[in-house]
Amino acid sequence: MTTLWTTVTKELGRPDDQGRDWYTWSLNQLGHFGLGVVGMMNFNITVVLMFAIGKEVYDLYQGGKWRDSVIDITFWSIGAFFTTAPGFLTVLLCIILLIGVYKRFKEAKRG
Repeated sequence: MTTLWTTVTKELGRPDDQGRDWYTWSLNQLGHFGLGVVGMMNFNITVVLMFAIGKEVYDLYQGGKWRDSVIDITFWSIGAFFTTAPGFLTVLLCIILLIGVYKRFKEAKRG
């Protein structure tokens, strides 16, 4: 019998760029942002960024896409830096999310 933990970790370990689904993409990026914030609460920026890069290199090894990995690392970084400069990065996060949602929404309308 598969446990909830096994199911969740298997799903999180599989690379996925969420295709044309703008809503899932934005939730995914907010999750990466949150991991950056939580990481900075417990570690320093070097540890957080090395973990993010390591995780994304593993995703590439599993068949992930370069573009997705770069975007994911960017959101990890924004989350990590958010703990030191909240005003500027809040605006930046909103702008980046809106651009991403617009692009995903536009791709979905084409398909």
